[in-house]
Amino acid sequence: MSLKKKVVITVSLMALAGFTATTFFIGMAVFDGSTQMTSPERTSIESIESWLEANWDFNVDEFRSGYTIENIKIESTSGDHEIPADLILADGDRNNDTVILVHGLGGNRVAVYPQARLFLENGYNVITYDQRSSGENMAEYNTFGYLESDDLRDYVDYAKEIIDDDLNIGVWGNSFGAATAGIYAGSDHANQNIDFLILDSAISSMKDMIYQQLKQQFGSEMFRDYMLFVGDLFTRFRLGFSYDDADVTNHIKNTELPVMLIHSRADQLTPYYMAEDIYDAIEHDEKEIFTVEDSGHETVYWDNLIEYEARIINFINENSK
Repeated sequence: MSLKKKVVITVSLMALAGFTATTFFIGMAVFDGSTQMTSPERTSIESIESWLEANWDFNVDEFRSGYTIENIKIESTSGDHEIPADLILADGDRNNDTVILVHGLGGNRVAVYPQARLFLENGYNVITYDQRSSGENMAEYNTFGYLESDDLRDYVDYAKEIIDDDLNIGVWGNSFGAATAGIYAGSDHANQNIDFLILDSAISSMKDMIYQQLKQQFGSEMFRDYMLFVGDLFTRFRLGFSYDDADVTNHIKNTELPVMLIHSRADQLTPYYMAEDIYDAIEHDEKEIFTVEDSGHETVYWDNLIEYEARIINFINENSK
């Protein structure tokens, strides 16, 4: 072999090795950045209590004193972690219509206490639980609702165990939690075991959310597409699912449940088209969108307290057993 050929082969192999190493590094970086966006340390119970008090003047101690709250933990059926939760009783009786609340990214089970009050004051028991890598849930990854939907299924099973079959079970989720709920809603388990679904400020697509993050940091569209591609490959390798698997629309098209969407046209984090995409994917007519024009992300509730409650309770009443 000539020296020239040896040099060409050596340079080619070095370039391939460099490209492979770079691809691995970028894939790992995108994976870490998209699946470890929060942690139990950053979402402690105490920090969310302080956040509710400072931002919304919501007194957690006063809320707790008004209801019977049972702190519970169940084992995940699809992981090696426990799922902590609060079972909050409207009138002291476990055997009651029940709504499971699924918090968003950066929150924990306490973050949805204000919305829990809405349901409690209308006679529904509430289960709030810590999503993965949040609060006291020590599971390692955030997966935009894909793996989290298994934890929701586990709490639906828990609710089925403690209430009579003729009572209602509903699910309400906001933002990241709405993605969890929307993915779960397309399963046979959801169709057979819950009665209604409410999605507030829902994320519709893991791929879109990651791409939005990349767009804020990198100017080149080609490079963003490359990063998204290798991040998807790395996620498949590490966790066994793709970004498309975590697309809510791919799941909720199979739902048979009545669905209420709540969204603001001014939402910059989960743009309004996400609600429209989810709505359009639902193949039946028992669906509605409660739209407001000027609220921020996850603030429709706070900006429209009276209408928010009235619309939800009317929706539940129309779709109860």
